[in-house]
Amino acid sequence: MYRLLLVEDEMSTRKWLTHKIEWETFGFQIIGVAEDGEMAWAQIQEDPNIDVVMTDVRMPHMDGIELISRIRSAALDIEVLISSGYGEFDYAQKAIRLGVAVYLLKPVTKEQLKLEFERLKIELDEKHMRKNELLEAGRIRKEKESLTKTEIFQRCLVQEEEMPELAQRLELLDKRFLRSPYLTIVASIDHYSHFTMSYSMKDQRLCSFIVMNILSEITQSYQPLEAVFLEPNRHVFFIPLNGGKCAADYTRELGYQFQQALKKYLKVFDITISVGGSGPVDGAEGLIDGYRQAVKALEHKFFTGVASIINRCELTVWDEQCQYSLDWEKRIISELKRNDIVSAYDELDRFFDLYTRQGTAEGVRWVAGELLTNITKQLTDLKSVHVNSERMRKLLNELEQMETLVELKVKMKQLIRFIESMFEVDSLKLSPVAKGIEYIKLNLNRDLSLQEVAEYAGISPSYFSTLFKQEQGRNFIEYVISLRMEEAREILEKTQLTIIEIGEKIGYRNYRYFTRVFKEHVGLTPSQYRDKVIKKLTG
Repeated sequence: MYRLLLVEDEMSTRKWLTHKIEWETFGFQIIGVAEDGEMAWAQIQEDPNIDVVMTDVRMPHMDGIELISRIRSAALDIEVLISSGYGEFDYAQKAIRLGVAVYLLKPVTKEQLKLEFERLKIELDEKHMRKNELLEAGRIRKEKESLTKTEIFQRCLVQEEEMPELAQRLELLDKRFLRSPYLTIVASIDHYSHFTMSYSMKDQRLCSFIVMNILSEITQSYQPLEAVFLEPNRHVFFIPLNGGKCAADYTRELGYQFQQALKKYLKVFDITISVGGSGPVDGAEGLIDGYRQAVKALEHKFFTGVASIINRCELTVWDEQCQYSLDWEKRIISELKRNDIVSAYDELDRFFDLYTRQGTAEGVRWVAGELLTNITKQLTDLKSVHVNSERMRKLLNELEQMETLVELKVKMKQLIRFIESMFEVDSLKLSPVAKGIEYIKLNLNRDLSLQEVAEYAGISPSYFSTLFKQEQGRNFIEYVISLRMEEAREILEKTQLTIIEIGEKIGYRNYRYFTRVFKEHVGLTPSQYRDKVIKKLTG
């Protein structure tokens, strides 16, 4: 989308141009409207990143010809169109000398504007393409020149080879590494997997080259020790520390300049970058440590969001392990079993809130994967519907692709909703017995009768009893008791609930009756079973 500034002193014409013309359909976006040349020039000076100016000629304070003259004197790469009610030869001649693309005589129609701006867009596209081709040629030449340097840093930072040999190589490359304290800055393109799917390999290389050139130009005033691009998505800079500023100040300052420059100059590719910085390091020995710190800081954008600028020194939590919460998992699954998706989402938000102050991106992604897997297993068991391993692997891979915690939470909710809907569709195909088993599992904590379950399944109690015995190989009562004993064993193994509390959770209000039934099926009382599990775990 090319950026357009409209300059028109007549209010009626301004309103017509801004409200009646669908500029986006031509490939243009209005970024400003000025009433005269003086106002327009002020806007251009504040924001020189404008592609096209469409201006009237006769206006108060500064006319269109003077405005165009100033644009050309400042060597700004801006295309200019004139829309004027005056067609005198003198104006047209001056406009041609100043390189005006189009001279339109008022009144201008929508069809004229559409024709001229579509043609102009083609010219602008071709101009940018020619620039890109020149940049690509320069990239290839520069790539050959920097191959040795890149190889050294690749082996040092990514492959982490032994330092003695590399220290000698770096000394030959740049002795300043052995003299000055410095910090490492690493910048990377956000949503890189989406970036690789959106552009060809050639365009990806070109974009990385342009980004590296822009960022390198910005760092020149800081007298960088070195700048190197490491495949596939790391733009690395080593900045000497001097002038009394700390590493965090340098990171924020450079990161902001990086982001602003890319917004201003990188028009062909729709990207943002995040920036991570290390603390102070020294000598060749500090290369790996500084690089690791900067990459770790960069990974923290998982919590702070894309387009982040983060320094290692500012992180209060560095490498804490994520602890998986079974309690929160049970709450989420309980709401899903009750088909209360809104409450399940609320519990999910609270679940992830546990990790906004601790853990790493990798750890939180692992926790999310575990949660999704366990939710699927529980619903699979409840609904008696199978989810094949290939489908599960694809769902987990979608989670892995999320770059930030916010994106992960949104994707998690989408996948849970998808799994729920998948089960809903498959449940329509369930037999009456499978529907009855789903109902039993949902209501295991209270008394259940054969008639109640059969009504839920939609058939008579006698027919349900016959079908149940045929499919399950045992009668209704035996099956319910078996499920309750399985649940009791799991609760005994994983919680500290009392025997009375466990009995109530699985539908037994009488403590003695629960103990007797448990011993008949397991061979031990609930207390003996728990003691046996504890002894086994403690050796």
